Amino acid sequence: MIRALVAGVTLAMASCAPAIPPCGPTTCEGGCCDSRGLCVAGRTKRICGLGGTACVSCEGADLCVEGACVAPTADAGLDAGVDAGAEPDAGRRRTVLVRRTDEIWTPDGGVTSSPVDLNAIRPQQLLYEDESGEFVTVEAVMQSGPELRFEDVPEGPYLVMRAGEYVASDVDSLELGARLIGRRNPLIGNGTLTVTLTGAAFQQSDLVQAHSFGAGTIVEQFRNAPTDAGVLSSSAALLTQALAFGLRNDSDELTVTVRRTLNTGGLNWSSAVFGGTVAAPDLGPGQTANVPVPLTPLTQQPWPLELRSSGFEQFVRDVHPAATASFTQATIYAVPSIARPAGGGDFEGRSASFGSLSNNAGRPDVRQNITVGNAVPASALFADGRLLATVPLTLSGRTYNKSIEALVTTVADGGVLDATLSPPRFLRINGEAADVNRTGVSQNPVLEWSPPALGTPTTYVVLITRLMPQGTTLTEGFSLRLRTPFTRIKVPGQFLETGAPYVAQIAAVANGGFDNKRFPVQFSRESSKATAVTAIFIP
Repeated sequence: MIRALVAGVTLAMASCAPAIPPCGPTTCEGGCCDSRGLCVAGRTKRICGLGGTACVSCEGADLCVEGACVAPTADAGLDAGVDAGAEPDAGRRRTVLVRRTDEIWTPDGGVTSSPVDLNAIRPQQLLYEDESGEFVTVEAVMQSGPELRFEDVPEGPYLVMRAGEYVASDVDSLELGARLIGRRNPLIGNGTLTVTLTGAAFQQSDLVQAHSFGAGTIVEQFRNAPTDAGVLSSSAALLTQALAFGLRNDSDELTVTVRRTLNTGGLNWSSAVFGGTVAAPDLGPGQTANVPVPLTPLTQQPWPLELRSSGFEQFVRDVHPAATASFTQATIYAVPSIARPAGGGDFEGRSASFGSLSNNAGRPDVRQNITVGNAVPASALFADGRLLATVPLTLSGRTYNKSIEALVTTVADGGVLDATLSPPRFLRINGEAADVNRTGVSQNPVLEWSPPALGTPTTYVVLITRLMPQGTTLTEGFSLRLRTPFTRIKVPGQFLETGAPYVAQIAAVANGGFDNKRFPVQFSRESSKATAVTAIFIP
């Protein structure tokens, strides 16, 4: 991804920001509005409601079930304490079952199911908020096999951990598995891959890229230095790559392309112009490999691509009131033509970027028959569209220009790239506007937001990062990731340090038909993502 470097400007005054609408159906769809006008989870006997209505207290023996007060029945879900003469519970008590079975789609179209024994990973806990807003921990019932069993869980949202991130849901049966295409391999630390390329007339601005469909891996953005002899040698330190390039199958192939900038009628874009495919090396930790790759010219095929920058840029202020658009971009890549699940997956074998078309902020929409080379003709070409926006975050005289990828959509074989989803709106921390710096927000703040103006999300991904001073600027370090289908989430645990500055990104995801309450980490190709960001907050 290209990171936009834009000069910072001062944060907009709070008066310039759009006013946060009061608590109601459009801002509190997953809860109710309390006496303070705040959106709260209305799922207890004392605080009950749904859809942004006013919270009520259930009278007598009535229970709060799915946001409504109802009379108990024989199967209303009361536990044994009622029969013993105790006060009835605040709602239905249930058993929550959690599984994780990853489905790996192999290049020949087969499927390998890989269940994870969650009971072997200790401790396994479920968290829910009680009537006072405090977290209650439920330990998994010890048993063998892949299924976790949590008993005596009240109706309403809860949190469980999956591979270092919290996942929120409210269903009785939760599947944490993903559908993968290709294979993920363990990270290869300190490995170095060098490709030596021949057969092309190189230019100084050429970009060398490589990928392997079989390994489900991309190695991109090699640095290059053309030589007078017409031989180009380029290396990538694998420890720095987002995905590991550890190949474990003799049939894995390595496809290398040379991408350069082209121009027609004053319009610039980049395209792969040379390519070659060879047997991929088998790299282990600390190992190096030098692979010779003979290149051949790639046929340039026309792509009638329309990049509607105006559609993306109209939602820049939803990213943050001080956000400025950097540019919109179309990125063209290939996906192998193999049998794929209808729902796709959270990761799939895909090529390096075979082409890219950018449009500076504020310029008219681009309509052009660009050309692009496909190094793997048996694959299908796709294009992603995105808006890169910059948000200047300032603390104690230090400014951090945060780059946000606000919107993503996808088209196949050329077509129109337009916004299909906009960012969440009206971000709040503990009920207060999150577009200005906040202090004293507590170590377990409540993050809330309103749904996007465009599109219907199926889930939200919250990424909280810590900011660290470095000279006159701020840098980021990873802290915590959460997934939730709701527009409210309370940060669990003791991840946030008192006195330390943080920023939260909240991404809305519209996800091609998946029920992300039951399958929170399964994603389809027909998905879009749009991200908003808070100002700095300090517990």
